[in-house]
Amino acid sequence: MTEGAPALPVDPVEALRFVLDDVVNRLGRLPESRLVGGRDAVDGLTVAAIAHSTAQQLADLAAGVERRDSPQPPVSRVLPDLGPFVVSDQLAVTGTDLLAGAAGLDPAAVVWAPDGRRGPLAAVLAAGRQALEELRRRL
Repeated sequence: MTEGAPALPVDPVEALRFVLDDVVNRLGRLPESRLVGGRDAVDGLTVAAIAHSTAQQLADLAAGVERRDSPQPPVSRVLPDLGPFVVSDQLAVTGTDLLAGAAGLDPAAVVWAPDGRRGPLAAVLAAGRQALEELRRRL
């Protein structure tokens, strides 16, 4: 967190929403040259590809929350690559799906994590927030 930046909310749902809104807004304002032009020094991917991967992570987390009562972990569904100019919308939708699935649940509620294990909702929300924060550092 930078000096003068608003404090991250304590509630895990609101903390995720705060970071999601910030990342989607920043990503949506990036010019084409930043979305597809440069490659990340860490893994050689474009910003658009990294954002798409983050949207996939959020979709997988959302599926685990939505299917929390299922006896089996949800099967990951591939998020289609619709191009660099749609990735901020995909991130917004998958993040909103995760938030909607978590709405009204206790942070200690047991949900499926993408690794096929059950764990607390708070940990799944923290994983989503961390993925978004990593993307934000690369923007």
